[in-house]
Amino acid sequence: MRLEGYNGGMRKWKIFNNILLTLMIFTIFLLILVHLPPKRTIFQSKITNDLIGTYDLQVSIPQVIWFGKNEKIFLEFSQILTSESPNSATKTELVNLEIDLILTGGNIRPQGILVTQLIPNDEIKLDWKISAENYDEIPGSIRISINPTYGSHSSNLERELVFSKDFSVKVINFLNIRFNWIQTILFSQILIIGGLFLYSNFKKKNHNEEKITIIINNNS
Repeated sequence: MRLEGYNGGMRKWKIFNNILLTLMIFTIFLLILVHLPPKRTIFQSKITNDLIGTYDLQVSIPQVIWFGKNEKIFLEFSQILTSESPNSATKTELVNLEIDLILTGGNIRPQGILVTQLIPNDEIKLDWKISAENYDEIPGSIRISINPTYGSHSSNLERELVFSKDFSVKVINFLNIRFNWIQTILFSQILIIGGLFLYSNFKKKNHNEEKITIIINNNS
């Protein structure tokens, strides 16, 4: 009878261990899933201007973002051909690249119009950190202009819009729980399951010792 009870107990702890192992694998899978980099929308364009020549523009925007998680928008602006136009030999001292990135319903840093000087043969790489608020989808837009500066004065009439694109980013919102809380819940679940798994193995070891005692007693 005692051996039958032992075997029943072993089956119970074996089933319990299998359940814990399944939950552990599933939780780790979820943790990996929420940390996977999102698919990205990439806009590419060749921009030709008499003052600056021809540039290759690439803008990379995440297609989805978790509610409360930070992602990034990347911009690269690299020169392909220098300008051979007589206009490039005018008294222009500076040519600025102005990027106006707007995200409605989300947070973006840095905010406002970003201005950077165009230097021949110098590649520009910029990024913005974005996070989503409690929306299903957030619309955005990016406008890029070239603004030459003559002497110590600049003329807004000279600004030329060279790229314009609207986009949207889908927000993954699970029960209105922010991403950092999802991480905390999953990490806590792994710790709890791990603790239960260790406890289950400890009880299993005790059952093994009990079996040895039973066998010894029966043989004696």
